[in-house]
Amino acid sequence: MVLGIVMGLLVYRIPATIGINLLILLTVLNYKRLHFDKRKWKIIMLLAIPFLLDVLFVWNNDSFQEAVVNGEKHLGTLLIPIAILSFPRAINLRRILKVYSLVFTLLLTFCFLIHFFTSVGDFQGYLQGKMVWRMGYEFALSMGLHGPALNLHIAFLCIINMYIWTQQPLRLKEKAFIHSGILFLLAFILLLFVNTRVAVVCGIAGSLVVLFVELNKKLSVNLSIKAFLIGVLVITVLVFGFVQKFPYLIEKYSQITFHHMDKVGRLDEFKNPEAEVYNSLVTRVSIWKTTYGLGKRKWLVGYGPADARKELITEYERTDQQFLYRNKFPVHNQFLDFFLKFGVIGVLLLLIYFGSGFWLSFQSRHILCLIFVTMFVLANFLEDFLVRFDGIVFNTFWLSLFSLYFLNAKRKDQLKS
Repeated sequence: MVLGIVMGLLVYRIPATIGINLLILLTVLNYKRLHFDKRKWKIIMLLAIPFLLDVLFVWNNDSFQEAVVNGEKHLGTLLIPIAILSFPRAINLRRILKVYSLVFTLLLTFCFLIHFFTSVGDFQGYLQGKMVWRMGYEFALSMGLHGPALNLHIAFLCIINMYIWTQQPLRLKEKAFIHSGILFLLAFILLLFVNTRVAVVCGIAGSLVVLFVELNKKLSVNLSIKAFLIGVLVITVLVFGFVQKFPYLIEKYSQITFHHMDKVGRLDEFKNPEAEVYNSLVTRVSIWKTTYGLGKRKWLVGYGPADARKELITEYERTDQQFLYRNKFPVHNQFLDFFLKFGVIGVLLLLIYFGSGFWLSFQSRHILCLIFVTMFVLANFLEDFLVRFDGIVFNTFWLSLFSLYFLNAKRKDQLKS
């Protein structure tokens, strides 16, 4: 119950920090009951790779103080797994998911309603096609959040809501079925409203995969295909209706995303790049090109976790890319971010870090774990979520929970044998 509530608050920094600190405090108070075998320590060390890299490369920074502050961000990748894997009793994963689903969906809906009633004029403009590109970001900013990070959380919430929906008796008059369906629809509408591209694609694809897999477990082939097609139709209608209201989205996904790719590294040639290419792929590729060129100069150990961002911004200025320098863009790719900070050593350890998530998903044999890891890895090709609190705790909490589920299942199998 408590774990589900804390996980429902993960995207909100202050409540999440309080919840995480309480979990760590409970772990410390119950230290006499703690027991960690080799398997647990193996998982903890794998999940703590971002923090261990900060410790390993603390020497490679100009300022020791800044290195410590930077390492503090990743300390949760060590403490959260310790706190969760120290749970003395087996967890009820389905119950945790239900609590998380209810808390996070209702909290997001409440925040959205507040945003709507305090920004009615903006919403009228959106419906008239004005400034539609910023509507999701404005909603995220109203909560003090980062748009892509928020929508990644919402995408996985949609997938979990779909999973819970498929676990209910498939009867239209069943209250649990209706309530779960409403929660999915609320989360899906919010996913479309915030509308960051990777999250929308992952949310839709992941929901459909869950729907197909879970229906196949419960129904005959013919019935599962029919039910799946109905689900596809519902999602298609929702997407189509949303696009009809906001036709700008067609332009966003077809033209704006891939337009001007001949301008890589020459973004200052636009009269107003902030308005024309701020969220375009050409901007990302320009950043990646600059990052890779800078990283090659220190390809083995990088520039250090505390200094890499400053070196990148200096490189923007040195190469006279004023648009990038003015906006001080981060790397927007976790692999290149680690390459810049830790060199090829960092990239190799990041591959092990992400690979451990896939290993865990195959060991646990849980569809949600596999979808989560796949979604998070794909998202990190276009963002660098392991430099943000909401990305760090998002990945660490869920992988720790799935690890605990896997270890509990393993223990049950051993007892049976």
